[in-house]
Amino acid sequence: MSETADAADSETTAATKRVMYAELAAVAAGDLDELVSLFAEEAVVLSQAGAFHGHDEIRRMFAEFFAAATPEDTFEVVHEFYSGRFGYIVWATTTPTTIIPLGTDTFVVEDGRISLLSFAAHVVPKS
Repeated sequence: MSETADAADSETTAATKRVMYAELAAVAAGDLDELVSLFAEEAVVLSQAGAFHGHDEIRRMFAEFFAAATPEDTFEVVHEFYSGRFGYIVWATTTPTTIIPLGTDTFVVEDGRISLLSFAAHVVPKS
């Protein structure tokens, strides 16, 4: 790969990382408007609950998530990896009712917005 291609890939990777960090910050803050603004108009979110297309469906999905969140919830990024327009994080979380020892998010970022997010989580109810 040429130095120019390396530099372009490095810039794209840095941009992807910035968008992913902004997404995580918006989730942590419970800022639904900011979160949705990070997604492209035609973005798709794929999850165990199904496919969500465009801002309206993505907003509804995250609104349900935020409604279930509590101040006691914890969240930890265990691993993160970026390559060009792709990002991948492994995370864990605990809520008053569940433990998620393993969750993953995979992002595709194009033109500064998330065009695809897929996530999955192993949810374990607390006894």
